[in-house]
Amino acid sequence: DRNSITQPYDVNDGFHFVVICVENQNQFGTFIFSKKSLFDLNMISKNGIGGKRGFRVYAPWVLTENAQAKKTQKSHEKYFLDFSNINSTQVKSLYDF
Repeated sequence: DRNSITQPYDVNDGFHFVVICVENQNQFGTFIFSKKSLFDLNMISKNGIGGKRGFRVYAPWVLTENAQAKKTQKSHEKYFLDFSNINSTQVKSLYDF
C-alpha cells in the first residue's frame, strides 16, 4: 500500500488468475488459481477484509509431515496440473523460462 505495508490481493484488483510453477528434479507442474478460487480459499480479500499476505503451495509429490501443510496440500490439489510426464521443455518454453 502507500505506506509500504504488504496487503493481500483483493477481488477488485486487476487480475484473473495466479499461476505458480513448481519443479523438483524431473517433476514439473503448475498451480492455476482463479480469482474466485483464491477468494473461496480466503487467500484474497474483499473490500480489504480477509485474505493472506502470502501463502504456501505443496505439489502432490511433496511429502508433508505437518498437519497444516497436509491440509493446505489437500485443498490445493484440484488446482494443480502435473506436467511431469509430458514434454516439460515445451511447457517451460510456454512459460518463457
